[in-house]
This record gives sequence, C-alpha cells and structure tokens, in this order.
Amino acid sequence: MELVWQLLNVGRFAPLRDCPHLVVRLGLDGAVYWRRDKGETEGEYKAWLVYNPSGIEGSTENSCEGKMVAYGSAFTGAFVKHLAAEDSANLLECVRDADGILQPPAAINSGIQSGLRAAQSLLQIGFGKNAEEPNYPGAELFDPTKRGETQYACQRIPIIPGAAVADRGYWRLIDAIFASRTDLLHRAVALTARNAKPSSPEDVRASVLLRQAPIAIFAKALRTYDRREIENYRALYSLMFDYVRQTAPPRPLSVAVFGPPGAGKSFGVKMVAKALQESGSRAIEPLTFNLSQYQKPDELAAAFHLVRDIVLRGKIPLVFFDEFDTALDGTKLGWLRYFLSPMQDAEFIDRGTPHPIGQSIFVFAGGTCNTYEEFARPSEHRNDDNGAAREFKEFKNAKGPDFLSRLRGTLDIPGLDLNPEFDAFGPTDAFPCEAAILLSRAGILAFQLGEKAPHLLDVGKSLHVSAPVIRALLHLPRFEHGNRSFEALLDMSHLVGEKQFMPSLLPAIGHTDLHANSSHLAQLLATDYPFPPAEREKIGQAIHRKYVEQRQEDPTHKPDEPALKEWKDLDQALRESNLEQADHLAVKLRAAGLWFRKIIAGAPASPELEERLEVILEELAKSEHDRWVAEKRRQGWIPAANMTRESRSNLFYLHNFLFRWEQLTEEIRDMDRAPVRNIPGFLAAAGYEVFAPGGEFAAMI
Repeated sequence: MELVWQLLNVGRFAPLRDCPHLVVRLGLDGAVYWRRDKGETEGEYKAWLVYNPSGIEGSTENSCEGKMVAYGSAFTGAFVKHLAAEDSANLLECVRDADGILQPPAAINSGIQSGLRAAQSLLQIGFGKNAEEPNYPGAELFDPTKRGETQYACQRIPIIPGAAVADRGYWRLIDAIFASRTDLLHRAVALTARNAKPSSPEDVRASVLLRQAPIAIFAKALRTYDRREIENYRALYSLMFDYVRQTAPPRPLSVAVFGPPGAGKSFGVKMVAKALQESGSRAIEPLTFNLSQYQKPDELAAAFHLVRDIVLRGKIPLVFFDEFDTALDGTKLGWLRYFLSPMQDAEFIDRGTPHPIGQSIFVFAGGTCNTYEEFARPSEHRNDDNGAAREFKEFKNAKGPDFLSRLRGTLDIPGLDLNPEFDAFGPTDAFPCEAAILLSRAGILAFQLGEKAPHLLDVGKSLHVSAPVIRALLHLPRFEHGNRSFEALLDMSHLVGEKQFMPSLLPAIGHTDLHANSSHLAQLLATDYPFPPAEREKIGQAIHRKYVEQRQEDPTHKPDEPALKEWKDLDQALRESNLEQADHLAVKLRAAGLWFRKIIAGAPASPELEERLEVILEELAKSEHDRWVAEKRRQGWIPAANMTRESRSNLFYLHNFLFRWEQLTEEIRDMDRAPVRNIPGFLAAAGYEVFAPGGEFAAMI
C-alpha cells in the first residue's frame, strides 16, 4: 500500500509510475506488479501483490543463517526464462477469474513466482556444503521440479486516487480473498473446524481460497488470520528473536499484552516463545505470577528469586505478571512503581540488598484494560479537559509514563466475539474481521476436539462433527469468558464413547448459560443460519428493491445512479453491500428479542412483533447506519465535505452520508429506519418469518 501510494504521489517516481509494466521485488517473500493502461475505463493504473501467505517480508531471509548476493539477478533470470517459454500472443493480457475479478497476465504472475523461488533457492543453497571449495549455484536455481517450494498467492491492490494516506481502509487480504464469496468462506470455516479434506467442487474452491489467506502459525498450536494480530505476533517474535541472541543484554525485555478475558494472552506469548525455542534458541522456561493474589510489594522479592533461579540454571525465564494493572492497597496501578528498577536495571531489592536478575523476558498481561491504547490513554495530557487532566495526574503519580518508557513492545489480542462493540468512526485497524474470527474459532474447535476427543477422528484425521454443532459453536455471538468458555462448552459436552458430535451431546441449557447464551445456541441449532446462498440472495434482492423504491420517491435522485440499477446489472460491491445488510438482520432481531424461522403454514403471527421492532427502532436504525459506515470505511471511503448529493465522489471515495447518526438529517435517518421496519418483508422474500422465541426452543435441541 505504501509503495503504490508513493508511486502515485511522489513526483520523482513519475518515470516508474508511467512504466507500462513494473515489477518491484519485496525481499524474498513477495513482489508488486504495477501496470499502466492508458484510456482504460477501469483505471489507468493497476497493481497486484504476489505474496507468500505463510510469511511476511523478511521471514524467508530470517529462516536461514547468513546472506547471499545477487538475489535480484536470480529473480530476473528466472522471470525472463519463464516469459521466454510462454506463448507471446497473450503474454501481457489481463484475465478475469471465475468470479469476474481482474487478474494480472498469467505469464507475468507465474513468472514473478518463479523469480521469487529462484531468489529463495539462492539463499538456501548458498555456496554449497563444502567450505573448502565454495561453489556458486547455477542451473539448479531454476529447476521447476523441486518439491516443497513456497506457494504464492496474488491479490489486486486497491487504489484510491487522491488519498492522503497509503492505507485508508486498512486493507485486509483475507477480506479481499473472500469478498463476494461468503458461501465459500463458510465452507472453508467448516472444513477447518472438521480438519477435513475437500469432498466437492465447491469445497475445493473454498480450500483454494483459504490457502491464499495470510496466516501466522507458531508451534503448530497458535494460528491467527487477523492482520493486526499477525503483525503484532511477528513483531513480538522478532523482538524475542533478537533478544535471546544477545550474550549479555543490559536489562530484561519488557512487553505488555492486552486483550479481553479469555482471549489467550498467556497462551499466545507462550506459543511464540515455543516457536522461538524450536528454531534453535536457548531454552525458555515460562513462569507466572498473578498480582491480584499478592497483598504486599515485599512478596515480589520471592517471585524475582524464582526468576533468578531459572537464569542460574542457564535458561531464559519468560515471566508473566498477570493483571499487573490491578490496584494495590486501593491505589490504582499501584504495582507499577515496583517494576521500574527490575525493568531498567535488571535488579530487585530484597531486605535492602540488591540482587541481579539476568537475561529475562517480562510479559505484563493486562487485567483491567483490553487494549494498550486504553491503558496508556491517560499519558496524553489534555489541559482543556478537567477529567483528562486529573486522570493524567493519577497516571503520572502511579509512575505510568515511567513504566511505558521501559516497554519494548506491546501486543493487543482480539477476542472471539463476532459482534463486538467498536466505534465505526474510530481507527479502521480496530474494526473486527469476521472472516478471521470464524477461522480462528474453527481452528480452536479442531485443535480442542483433537485433544479432548480423538475418538471423533476418522482414518483420514477428519473430525466427525455435525453441521448444526459447527454452525452453533462458530456463530454464537459471544462466549462469556472468551476462549475459556469455548473450551468449557466442549468439556461439558457428552463426548465419551461417541462416534459423532451431535447437537444432543451439547451441555444442558442450565449449564450452557454459565458460558454462553443458551437461547442463542438453541436458535442456531434450530435455524439454517448463516443463510444458505439462494435465500441470502433473495433477501439481498428484496433489500435492494426497497432501497430503489425509497430513492425514486426522493425528488433529488438521478435515474443513472449506479446503486439504482437492476440486481443483475448491479456492481458487485453494491450487490455485496445488500447481502451484508441481509446477514446483519439476525443481529438486529436478537437485539429486539426476536428470531426467524421458515414460514409455518397456519401458524398465527404474533401481533407484537412489529411493536418490538418499533420500540427500539432508533437503536436498530443507528446500528444499521454504523454497520454501513464501517463497511464503506473498510473499502476506503471517507466523509464528503457535506451531506449534499453534489459533494459525493465515487472516483475519490467521498460519501455524503458518512457522518455520525447525531449529525444526520431526518431524511437520511429515514433511509436506515425503513429497512428496520421492513425486516419481516425482507425475510418473507426467502420464505422466513419473524417470531418471538419462547420455551419451544428447548424442544428443538
């Protein structure tokens, strides 16, 4: 994103920007293909990223000791060799895939991949195995038959003309991969949850897409698909990698980890340390102290003696100070001051005598704050706000700024909630990524069942889990205590001696309520949700028809507006917007204490259903507006100068409705109220009806 932005906006790069074809290698792990097509309706400039889904820039070079020269020559040689062997007739012609998405010329895409593999082979082969007779590699760099080579993927890079920042929408590759392919995402999630191989053409397509999704794997047990989490974990790994290679560092490596309860803060860091140890580093031994169980600062001395014992045994202690941000004797953040000397000087005081600690890694896990920003916010002193000034003074008195200055890294771990609260007008990198959450849940389910109920595995190592169970566990809105509750539900399920995990084996309702909303679980078991593709499309079409009717009643509408076309002619992004609104109907119904089911002939309609929606109409309309705002902002849209139609620009991604609910005119608010009132009609278009759930759910399980 940064490279593309620089090409577009920095004058001295104009000769490169205007090249018909430009390839920029990103280390040994990827490359950008930049293309200029004059007079193209789809845009003069286009760019694609060819990348290694299981690594980031620099990961390949870090996997081998030492460096080699002439990576660029190896890349260019393999690239040219591949192009020379191709049919020149369509060498530079862009193609569209089965979903109509524009792809780079196949020859250039595969040529770039050949070049990356050759450069990678140069590093791996080096000068050979005989130090007495170094041998520079030749033809073996370009051998296309080698097995076990890195598999690359390719995605188009979004370009927003006139953008002031490089990554305005916080581009996530996983969102781009599964855009307009929600049914394939759900197939990929189900395959991951069962650890199963594809058994149908659609499963194969889903599996192919999943292999393109960036993933970070540490010690086989920790897998994450979330961009921010991947970046944070890899940054933490790099910090620890550099630290453990030092022979006598002057002080411990101090990092802070935050996340909601049950997010897996300790587990994540331990798996990173385990991966580091598996790569050949010195032995690392974890040690945990929960400060909420400590009463006096003097007790820390005994803890540090245990840390020192590990150092004296020749190992590196990985020390977790859980809930370090709790109060001490009623003083907020009272523990911070007692860590300053160990963090900075690598020593602690016991009965007036200083003791050296040695090479250690300190991990401070938050207990009251879910993010680093939340913990460090008081450090931003704002004189114009009395409350903020008082908060800053308390933070300063607790030695908060001094503590922050000694940290060398932070890690925010997202939770497992599917619909967490977030500010649709806040930073886009903080927006939840549903695809990443679903795949993470699926990975946890497969791992936990493999550990707890290996008898569910068949000879192919696939888990026998029924579709309703996968649907219910993976699409529950939230778990009460995060990952711990997810694991608890599996512990409470009656799996002993069973051959397949069926809904009847899930815990009883009373027990379920300890860790999740049993009504939501029952709803998901009884209803085919997420909507099957055909029903989802019918609901999306109904939403689109209603929107067109609304706009046509507005005298300011223009008949040629792209959003007013018929469904079959609608732009894919606009079509997907309607489908995402269809997906969100379940969230709105839950908020109103309602749910949906297939229409039951002769069943009386409940007269209070529309009243329930009307009671919280404003709340639901605001949630719909915020959902739409987040959707647009993920695509890179920003607010226009004002709310007039004239200020909107589709070229520059400026929208006149991207304002907070409180700022909107009543006419614009009505655009969000109408879809809420029409929820029963939207569902009826696909053969569903709204109802008020009651005791009948117990019988459905």
